[in-house]
Amino acid sequence: MATTLRLGQSAVCRTNMAMRVLQRWNQTSLPNKLLVITGTLTAFGTLFYACAAILQFYVLKQSSEQTARQMDRFVVEADRISNSMQDAVARGKIAIEASAAQSKAALDSSIELARSEQRAWVGVTEVISPKGSTDRFGVWITNSGRTPARNVIAKATTQYQSKEARFVPAYIDISAHRSVSVIHPGMRVRVSTLATRGHLSAQEIDELNRGTHVLYIYGVITYVDAFGRSHWSKFCTVATGNLAEFQACDSYNDAS
Repeated sequence: MATTLRLGQSAVCRTNMAMRVLQRWNQTSLPNKLLVITGTLTAFGTLFYACAAILQFYVLKQSSEQTARQMDRFVVEADRISNSMQDAVARGKIAIEASAAQSKAALDSSIELARSEQRAWVGVTEVISPKGSTDRFGVWITNSGRTPARNVIAKATTQYQSKEARFVPAYIDISAHRSVSVIHPGMRVRVSTLATRGHLSAQEIDELNRGTHVLYIYGVITYVDAFGRSHWSKFCTVATGNLAEFQACDSYNDAS
């Protein structure tokens, strides 16, 4: 009951206060009323604009953060694209270099094969035994290649020794008997031995027939092919029983 009494008193007080405010408002002059209304409207307007500004700031902040996130994603994507392009360019460069190297190797191989097929090949094809006291040992050299051999220099010599002795090539007279300067394909040229030995004595022939001694005919040929490359050919033959049969030596037969 006491609570009900207090609520009733509070309501009466609020009613009285409202009546006093309304009475004062009625007693207020029109200019003052306009001022109060204007002030109230201004306060509400200021509050509205403040709320609008806060809302605009929030929207701008959200938009700025979103734009920043989009820019970050754009930068990451741009970096990825740039790295991919760089990788693609690097792989393309490697592929081009590898292809160029393969093409060059194939071209060089074709050129080298063509040169090998077309170059001059000069070598000994036959051994010559002396037929008289003035004749000398010698060899026939032939160009079996397809192009001329230039600057041909050939030297041949003999070495008569015991069959048990070790063969060591040596040229006592190092001056070479120069052949014709050019040997064309299929052309054959005779090269006589140097002044070390031209023919054998009767005793030496007898020793050769008995198999106690052997006769070596050996030499070297140098020349330049049509492509400007230098070559050499070493040859060695040996007679172990008679001068009608010469066999290839176990060494000193090679060519480039």
